[in-house]
Amino acid sequence: MFKNKVKKIIISLLLIVLGAGTILGYKFMWGRPFSLDQLYTRTFVKVMMNDPETLTMLGLFDNSILDFYSDDLTDNSPESRKKPYQIYKKDLEILKSADTKGLGHQERLSYDIFQWFLQNEVDGEKFMYHNYPVNQYEGIQNQLPELLISTQTVKGKKSAENYIERLSKFNSKFDGVIEGLKLREEKGIIPPKFVLEKALKEMKSFIASTPENNPLITTFREKLKEAQSLEDSEKTDLCKKAETQIVKSVYPAYGKLITYIETLLPKANNDDGVWKLQDGEAYYAYKMRAYTTTNFTPEQVHQIGINEVARIEREMRETIRQLGQKDIAPGEFMKNLSLDSRFKYSNDEAGKAAVLKDYETAIAELDKNTAKCFELRPQAKLEVRPVPAFKQETAPQAYLFHGSPDGSKPSILQINVGKMEDMTKYSVKPLAAHESIPGHHMQRMLQKQLKGVPIFRKAVPYTAFAEGWAMYAEKLAWENDPKKDPYENLARLQSEMWRAARLVVDTGIHYKKWTREKAIAYMVEKTGMPESIVTIEVERYIVDPGQACAYKIGMMKFLELREKAKKELGDRFDIREFHNTVLKDGAMPLEILEQQVNGYIQKNKEQ
Repeated sequence: MFKNKVKKIIISLLLIVLGAGTILGYKFMWGRPFSLDQLYTRTFVKVMMNDPETLTMLGLFDNSILDFYSDDLTDNSPESRKKPYQIYKKDLEILKSADTKGLGHQERLSYDIFQWFLQNEVDGEKFMYHNYPVNQYEGIQNQLPELLISTQTVKGKKSAENYIERLSKFNSKFDGVIEGLKLREEKGIIPPKFVLEKALKEMKSFIASTPENNPLITTFREKLKEAQSLEDSEKTDLCKKAETQIVKSVYPAYGKLITYIETLLPKANNDDGVWKLQDGEAYYAYKMRAYTTTNFTPEQVHQIGINEVARIEREMRETIRQLGQKDIAPGEFMKNLSLDSRFKYSNDEAGKAAVLKDYETAIAELDKNTAKCFELRPQAKLEVRPVPAFKQETAPQAYLFHGSPDGSKPSILQINVGKMEDMTKYSVKPLAAHESIPGHHMQRMLQKQLKGVPIFRKAVPYTAFAEGWAMYAEKLAWENDPKKDPYENLARLQSEMWRAARLVVDTGIHYKKWTREKAIAYMVEKTGMPESIVTIEVERYIVDPGQACAYKIGMMKFLELREKAKKELGDRFDIREFHNTVLKDGAMPLEILEQQVNGYIQKNKEQ
């Protein structure tokens, strides 16, 4: 234990020196830093020291001399959850007292982003128990296995042993989770009944297989195949050790969590919005601010959604008329189109292989079509893979796992082939544009590649920026597509409609007390999407309030800023320079992004 503590202190000091870019020694970990860069790095290090799972997600130091975390799991106990807030409050005071005179552009940008981040975290302390750690969308019970399966690397014996060590810690990890759930129960913070029912079903399915057939083991075997430094006998031995931990730690952990959730289920009700919680209205307003990085109220967001739904409906009607159809609601047209055999995949292995291949083809076309719009390019490659079988029932249609900054680990676009009946051929390219190029893969990997900036600038995602960019990417891809397929355009508009309707539905559920059923019916009507997909999405909004609003709000800001730059610069406007401006510094709150674009516009006017 003492050895591990010493190791972590040494690593933290090394990181401070590395991040600060100075040869000066640091007095002690908790003193007043010599510079803002040291403060940024220290805050990041102190928080990340207690969050090894996020460090794995970031992939900044995997399998390097600084990798002290790949054998550990994040402590989710109530006591551990208090630690980051203590750090944020102290460092915010230090930041506000700092002398900011003479800061250069990048230094000022780091200061502004960091202050926004710290203030937002501090503001959220009073709501630290208002979330649902066990839920059907991104609950601890599915995200922890996903971390090991899709993100953790196995390159040799040490990294394989790290994987096994993490398996051995599932039991203690879940003990902390259960402790936190009991505290929430005392506070009356209990998820809706359907959330608990779906989580229970997922957990029971996860432990139903024999240990050797559990996804944590089958994936481990596949990872070991790539470890060329290991002999076959070593790989066999490592697999046996991993299976032992499934029996000793993983399955018992799930068993205890299942037992507790079963006792909690009779206490749950069907009220879906956070309005039901103590200080629920204030909590929702906070989440709206945190996710959209704007000062819009829930009422304003609701009205923006209604207006955007109406506008998109008009655009869809025009495209539908061009296809020879009249007097049909866009939602109804899209519902009928989704059943058209011309655009469907077969629900068999051949169909699954075809959809994966179509995504690969779409990504190649998107890369070619939008190349003229960008100068910056990500180093990491991109691979298309199916969603793991155990998560297919509740997973969305597609989502991305980001690669490593140096390109050694590719980004992975996972496609949910478990629900082939929901797949349509015309929706592949718009969804690929959102998740890959020029969407999430491009933006996020460029952020992770940033040079000469504090570590936090590479790590903090800001949902409104990241998801707003991905929605903007869908429109950009259409604008630069020489084919201009009207069905793909309808899919793009349907995607935008989906995000606009989210503004109405999310605020409807959490602010206007809509039921889950009313929200599902509204989205089905407006988008024409299958009820099965809409249900998964609405249930996601219920367990993560405000998050769904970030997409459309962010997209609208990117489009607003692009149009502003075009109008004010005229012939001087260069789409590549605009994209450089919004991408080169990583994600940031939208209000700070607007300042950056205003600076770019002014600089070009003065030239």
